[in-house]
Amino acid sequence: AMALSSMGIAFELLPCVMFVVMATFGWYVMRQIRGRLAPLGDLYRATLKIGAGSYDHELNIRSGDELERLGSAFNAMTRKVRDTFETMEALSEIDGAALRGAEPPEVAEKALLLLRRQGFRDVRLWIWRGSKGYAGRLDADGRLSLRSAPAPASTLDTDAEALALYRERLGEAVQDARAIYRDGKLVGMLMTGPGDPADLGDILTEVADRLSVAVTLYFRAQELFRQANFDGLTGLLNRESFRDHLEQAIRIGARDGDRGALLYLDLDRFKQINDTEGHHAGDELLRTVAKRVRKVLRAADDAARLGGDEFAVLMSRVTEPTDIEAVCRRLVQEIAQPVEIGGSSVVVEVSIGVVVFPDDGHDAANLMRKADVAMYKAKELSGSAFTFFDEAMNRDTEHRARVESRAREGLAKRELGLQFQPKIRVSDGMVIGAEGLMRWPAAPDLHPGIYVPVLEQTGLIHELTSLLVEDAHECLERCRRRGFALERIGINISPRQFQREGFCEEFLAAIDRVGARHCDFEIEVTESVLMHDVRSVIRDLQSLRDAGVTVALDDLGTGYSSLNMLRELPLDVIKIDRSFVAPIAESAQARDLLGRIIEIIRSLDLKSVAEGVETEREMQILTARQCDAVQGFLFSPAVPVDGFLEYLEQRAARSA
Repeated sequence: AMALSSMGIAFELLPCVMFVVMATFGWYVMRQIRGRLAPLGDLYRATLKIGAGSYDHELNIRSGDELERLGSAFNAMTRKVRDTFETMEALSEIDGAALRGAEPPEVAEKALLLLRRQGFRDVRLWIWRGSKGYAGRLDADGRLSLRSAPAPASTLDTDAEALALYRERLGEAVQDARAIYRDGKLVGMLMTGPGDPADLGDILTEVADRLSVAVTLYFRAQELFRQANFDGLTGLLNRESFRDHLEQAIRIGARDGDRGALLYLDLDRFKQINDTEGHHAGDELLRTVAKRVRKVLRAADDAARLGGDEFAVLMSRVTEPTDIEAVCRRLVQEIAQPVEIGGSSVVVEVSIGVVVFPDDGHDAANLMRKADVAMYKAKELSGSAFTFFDEAMNRDTEHRARVESRAREGLAKRELGLQFQPKIRVSDGMVIGAEGLMRWPAAPDLHPGIYVPVLEQTGLIHELTSLLVEDAHECLERCRRRGFALERIGINISPRQFQREGFCEEFLAAIDRVGARHCDFEIEVTESVLMHDVRSVIRDLQSLRDAGVTVALDDLGTGYSSLNMLRELPLDVIKIDRSFVAPIAESAQARDLLGRIIEIIRSLDLKSVAEGVETEREMQILTARQCDAVQGFLFSPAVPVDGFLEYLEQRAARSA
């Protein structure tokens, strides 16, 4: 009974025991599964971190089976991806620096840091431009250390030549090297030293290529900046950049209560030198002037070439007007020094107009205009002078602008033309010709002394050449049809007209167009044309004489001619200025001087014409001194062609 009772108890406990056993077994199995799946969970989480951009997490699996080997492979892949991304990021930084125009040393430091992270410990750089160069390597702190390394004396065609020269000059061993190019031209070397990795040539090439791009982009940007802001010939600021500097100086001066000055410079006689010596000589002269301007200025001052032979200077923080005057005087003195060009010495002078801001204005364009006005005023002083702007100049400029406007309208309507003053042969009293003087009857308030300079300054005078020839030809033809056989008509040509390139051809072509003979015309030039290149003046006058045109030197005694120059000039006639004629009635000395002038003209085998004869006494003296011809109010003022014909008829009637 007890046994049965025990078995009954056992059967009653068996389910519990079985449950405990099964539960224990299930717990053990689950633990084993969980232990085997844990590395997979770590692998899953690590993969998510890589996807999020974190490459620093590595798996630590020590199972001694396939999972451990999988974890090791995963870690190796992670490190490689991390290194690749770090390399790409570093290369991207290099590209970014290159694209924003960073200086080569900054880009080089980033490049060498990248190579150091790749395992290179002795990488170095040699870059040159022109005659200057530098060599660099990273110091212990990862900063680029540079030292001077002169550029090759001549252009190197291959990296092997550059490498040999580097070893020769610096005495350093090189294991591997890559060339750095700028626009296809060798400009540097990227090199590794002994002990550096020999199997990473690809990354070395990658970095060298990027350095080539960086150097090329940097110097292209520098060149574009220079082209945009500096004059290519002289290295001074150009017009646009100077205007920006001027506007900034005006703003700063207004803010700080400072004064500044703008100097407008224009070279005198530059065109003559450029035409006679050639453009190469002209360019060399401009470069020399630019150097002299920079030499005179303070460190804070700016200088610019505005174009042609025009320069400008900006002086900031001027305390006294005497400071400006001192700079102007030094500029005049320095620029006037002889310049050796092509074995010959040339001299150029400068005219300077000065404005002071804010006294003369607060606007850059207005200040430039006023400085230009002052410069032209300085030119009227015959060069090598400087003039400060004042409002009287402004009024003169406004008046000239009104005259110019009226002159343009008058030219369009053909209101300007020649009037004719007779020339009388002294020996027999015959009218042998006339001088055509430009007049503007529709503008009686404007004297020729007012509008002719405006026509010259604006270039409108060049439009008159054909008109003058047409008027002179009409006068000759009408006189001849009436039976008056005049020899020729004289036409005054201004220095500005005469100096224009191609004037002689233009003048002769105008005569041909109207069907006239060249010998019907006399060209009258003043002594002021001799201020310019005498050789070209002689050449042009000779070409006119060879074509049959009579050449007369007008207003003798008021300009720059010498006796020796009179002998060399190809002339036919010399006209004696009124200033020599006016005093002869009262002064024996004046009479003697006039007689000697006429004798000199005769000794040169030239004809003499006295201008401005107004009294019978003057005529008697000129007759006694054997002057060839005369003209003046004693006979007739300049009159239109109808009045000139009437004068000829009246004179013919009196002599009949």
